[in-house]
Parts: sequence; structure tokens; C-alpha cells
Amino acid sequence: MRMFCLSCMLFPGKGKETPNKAWILNGFENWSTCSLSITGHEVSSAHVFSSIKQKIRQSSLPLIPSLTSKKKEEVFMNREIIKTLIDITLYLGRHNIAFRGHKEDRQSTLKGNFRDLCSLLSKYSPTLSNYIGQLEEMGLNKRPQYSFITCHRQNDLINSISKFIQLKIVNAIKKSKFFSISIDSTFDLSHKEQVSFIFRYIDEDTLEINERLLSLRDTPKTTGKNLFDIFKEVCKTHCLDWTNYLIGQSYDGASNMRGQYNGIQSLIIQENPLAIFVWCCSHRLNLVVSDCTSICTNAMDLFGNLERLYDFISCSKIRSSLYENNLKKLYPGEQVRRLKRVSTTRWMSHKAALDNVLKTFSAIIETLEMMCDSEVTCDNKSRSEANGFLSYLLSKRFVYTAYCFKTVLTILEPVSKILQKKDYDILSATLLLQSKYEELIQLRTDEALKKIISNADEFIENTSLEFSSLVEGRVRRKKVMCGETSRDEPLVCSNTNFRVNTFFVVIDRVTSELNRRFFDQSENNVQQIGVYKDIALMTKKRIKEVQLDSNRLPNDAFIAFCGVYGKYLKIDELKSEYLTFTKCIDAFLKTNELPTSFHDHQNNDISDDSNSDSCQENENIDDAGNENLGSLIPIFRMFMKNNLVGIFPNIYIFLKISLTLPVGSVSTERSFSKLKLIKSRLRSTMTNDRLESLMTISCEYDINIDYEEVLNLFSQTMS
Repeated sequence: MRMFCLSCMLFPGKGKETPNKAWILNGFENWSTCSLSITGHEVSSAHVFSSIKQKIRQSSLPLIPSLTSKKKEEVFMNREIIKTLIDITLYLGRHNIAFRGHKEDRQSTLKGNFRDLCSLLSKYSPTLSNYIGQLEEMGLNKRPQYSFITCHRQNDLINSISKFIQLKIVNAIKKSKFFSISIDSTFDLSHKEQVSFIFRYIDEDTLEINERLLSLRDTPKTTGKNLFDIFKEVCKTHCLDWTNYLIGQSYDGASNMRGQYNGIQSLIIQENPLAIFVWCCSHRLNLVVSDCTSICTNAMDLFGNLERLYDFISCSKIRSSLYENNLKKLYPGEQVRRLKRVSTTRWMSHKAALDNVLKTFSAIIETLEMMCDSEVTCDNKSRSEANGFLSYLLSKRFVYTAYCFKTVLTILEPVSKILQKKDYDILSATLLLQSKYEELIQLRTDEALKKIISNADEFIENTSLEFSSLVEGRVRRKKVMCGETSRDEPLVCSNTNFRVNTFFVVIDRVTSELNRRFFDQSENNVQQIGVYKDIALMTKKRIKEVQLDSNRLPNDAFIAFCGVYGKYLKIDELKSEYLTFTKCIDAFLKTNELPTSFHDHQNNDISDDSNSDSCQENENIDDAGNENLGSLIPIFRMFMKNNLVGIFPNIYIFLKISLTLPVGSVSTERSFSKLKLIKSRLRSTMTNDRLESLMTISCEYDINIDYEEVLNLFSQTMS
């Protein structure tokens, strides 16, 4: 047995303080002199030095846990501070408010919205208050400081939140597998062409159709080839396999978008034949309205005078004030309306301009009559223009034409609004347009014209003003050429002239344009028409027909659809699953909702069919109360709620592709509205990366933010 000195072993000295090797290496074993040797070693300078060194080290050991604990506390406090700053960033970003101020130094009273909100919230947050106090103290002492509220850290917060939103969108797209794209461009305030990329997909968690802004890029060129290169770059950045899973694309009518040879749609189809092009339904409908408003002289006079009337009243402070005072006097307690301009770039702007003139007609006439009074104005030009407007507005030609277009535009306005909804599928849009097309055809009757004339006459009686009658047509003498045996019968009667040359002409132009732009197979892609017909087989009406008689299923059913998307579907299996699905769909519809009674003595059925039908019908009605005829969304939700993916895999893919096909590029236009709010005159110098991040936060405000994930992304920018 040997004995060692622990202090000397752990902390050996140097030089004279080096202990005897017997106590640290070999061990002490001379037990006969044990007491004297131990006493001599304890009083030696080497042992005393080692003991002192050991005591010093033992006294310093508690500092290590305290430093670790303080470090953890500091990290926790910083994370709480960053969470508050994330809330401030989300508030400013979602409300399109500027972050920076003109001056943000310590002496400035106003330091920008971000810093001022930090100071405001510090009054109610002890953590943030302590941090702001430390920054102010370090600023007074002029010591270097690392702050979370500088302009660079603001950019890092914005980028971190935007990156989290983009990652969540990309993950949802990959989970959904199939997606479609909408692209559009606009010229911003800083003279840059901004291109917006909207992706449409089915959210597997919420069972909703989403259209999300994923990227915003600026480019000096907007040719089809250049836009195609930017699109490929965006998909590569976010790791999206567009060559296999892009199944639809929608743009406006510009040649660089829908061009047959050099448009972006043709370039995409060359590499991915699955990406069917859909010309935006809202843009096409707007072109229909624009065409019908310039088809005849009465139509051109109506909307031309409405545009001139807007300019006449709105461009003068005196006339605007007179018009507003007359509104308050003649329509007390009602909302003060403003005249709208007839703009071809705004959807259904013709309807809004016409409605405002008819609703504030008395105030407009009162204003024009006051402008004709020499005591109010001494401007001869203004008086002559006011007289011209009075002469036109106080005529039956204006009222009849206005009510004619009001009837037509009233039919088309709900369609335009519905087509702008994100969750509207391509089949529903086609069926809705078909129903409105048939409604307009039924409007081309003498009975419908008499009803319109009756409403116009009622409007004239309610105004208590004198209106000039329709002018009788002048008989034009035309030379009879050689070989002509008869003359064209002139339309001398004013009512007949209005019926033939205005009302019927307008109805014919609207219906012909609807047919040409939406239903004419000679101009639309025949392949797309076949796909739409196959999609129609999944509507509830067609399913009921096949359910009653399976032989009613056409022999060529699903051939067009599988001809395009045969990569994912097998036509024989799809037909077999479809016939089986039609037989058992009623059972699945009954399980959507709980019945009112499980034990009904009068009816032995488990569930009430009427309740199921009413529930299904309610799901087909949108928020505005318009029935979404033929929508596939209720069937898809029923399909997913009953977990039928494994039973009918081909129908599952069929429904997903059908719902993912885009209706239009409305969401791109909606993103440009946000762009005007964010990149204003005072914020025109921001970089495009910051603009893209702010656009993402503003447009996708409904995505829930995971603070821990954003904190992790933010911490990566700090390293």
C-alpha cells in the first residue's frame, strides 16, 4: 500500500516548489517514519503552494455555472425581445406602413414607425423597457453597441419573416404535388417593371384552394423568352419541379404572355405539355364589356358623355363643391357619392360610373343648371359645356340607353366578381358563364325591351323633370343603282330605330363576344374543351345521371383528360373507379353531417336524405349568395373527409388536377394593388429584395407565423 498527496498531484509547482516524487509519482511507503514524513511534507513550500493553488481553483469553480446561467438568461431575454420586434414587423408589414423615418438619431423626436413603436411598447413590456434603457445608456456613454432595432436588423427581421412564409408555401405546394402558375407585370413608381408570380394549389390540411404570391422580380425586358427564364429561376430557387407537376398556367391577353410562338405559355408547353394555358376569364369578360360599349352611336355617346361629365365636375373646385352640396341637400342622411370615371383598365368600371350617375341624377342636373346661371360662373366655356350636358342628360335617348346597358351590366357584374374569387374552379366558371350567356340570349325579345322602357319611364316620372323625346329618323335618299328593283325600308319610327340599332345590337354583340371568347371551339384550344367536358362528368348532376344508368357514360369519357394527364392516370382504372364511385356516393354524402335523429320511428333510414341534400346545396353557395353551380370543391372535401384516397386513387388525382387548373390571373392584379401601397412616392428607393419581402408579408397575411422558426432564421443572419 502506498500513499499520495492529492494537492501536489493535481497542482504541482515548478522549481523550488516542486514536491518530492514520492508523493505524486511513486507513492510514499516508508511506514516506519510515516508521522514525521507527513508532518515534514505538509510544512514544505511545495505542498503549501499546491494547497493554495487548489483552494483558489475551488473558490472559482462556482463561477462557471453562474456564467452559464447568465448566458441562458441573456439568450432567453433576447428571444423575448425579438418576439416583440417580430410582432411590430408583422403589424407594419401587413398594414403597408413605412418602417424608417427621415432621421433616426438619438436627438430626433420622431425616429420612424419601427423605433417609435418600440418605445411605445416598452412602456408596457418590462423586457423591452429594460433593453431600450440599456441602449439609451450606452448611447449616452458613447460606447459601441449591438442593437436589434437598427435599420440592418429591421431588414433581417423582414427577410426572416418573408423567408418563413415562402418556405411554408413551398412545403404546401410540394405536399400538394400539383400546382399552376399565374404571371403578370406592371410598371412601378420607380420606373421598374415588376413581375408577380402567383402559385395555385390545393392545401391538403385545410382542403382549400390557395393562390399565393411566391416571388416578385424586376426586369428591364418583358419578352416571352425573358419571362420564361425568370420563371425557371424562381422555380429553381424554391426547388419546384415545374417540368413534371405544373399542370396549368393563366395570363392576360398580352402577346408576350399568350403568344402562339414566342409567348411564355408556348415556351412552357414546349418543355411541359401538361401545363394547359387558360386565358384569364376576368380579362376576357372585361374585353366583352369594352366591345359592347362602343358598338353603336348611342353607346358611344352614353359612355363618352359619362367620361366628360366626370372630368367636367371633378377638375374644378367650384363644381365639385356645388355637386357635393347638392348631394347633401337632395339626399339627406345618405352616403356622399362621387362620380366614377369610365376606365377600360378597371373591371366593370362602366357599371359603377353608370350607377352613380343614375343614383345622383337630380344632384347632377341641379349642379349643371347652377353652372348655366351667370351669377355662379362667368366662364363661357363652362356654361356651354353645362348646357350640352343638360341637353343630353334630359333626353329619353340617354335614359333608355342607360337602362339598356344597366340591364346587361347587371347580369355580367356578379360574374366578374365571382370570377375574381380564389377558390373558384375552372368548371364552375365555365358553367356560370354558360348560364349567363343563355340569360342574355333570352333577353333579346320585345317583352324584355318593353320592361326596360317601362323602368326608364318610371325613372323619368320620379325625377319630375322634362325630357326630350326620341328623335325621329331622317329619311336619307339613296340613288338607285342599275339592276336594283327595290329600296331598303328606312326606320323612321324612333322606337323601332332604338330597338333595332341600339338594344338588339348591344345584345347581339355581347352574346357573340361571349361565344367567341369563351365557347367558340374554332378559336379556343379543342384539347382544352375536351378536358373541360371530362371534368364536367364529376359534377353532382352528371354523377346522378350515370348512377341511374351506367350505360349513359360516354364511350370516349376521360379520353381528352387522360390524353393530357395520362402520365398520372390510367383511363381504364379511372372509368372503373368512376362507375363504382357513382354507386356509393350517396352513402358518403349522408355521412358528411350528423342526422337530426338516429331513431326515427316514421322513417327507418339511418340518416335524412333531405338534410344531406340541403347541406350539399349550401356548400355550393358562395359568400355573396350566388350558387356555385357544378363546383368540384364539395365533392373533393367529401372525398377527403371520408378518406377515400386509397380506395379511389385515380379519382383523387383527377379532382386535384381539376381544382388546381387556374380560372384567371386575378391574384396578380391584387398583388399590384399592394405594390402601390408599399412602394409609394416616399418609399420609391427601396431595394427589390426588401420590396419582395414586404409584398410577401402583406399579401399572405393569413399565414400563421411560428415565432420559433422565425427566430431560428433570424439567428442565422446574426452569425
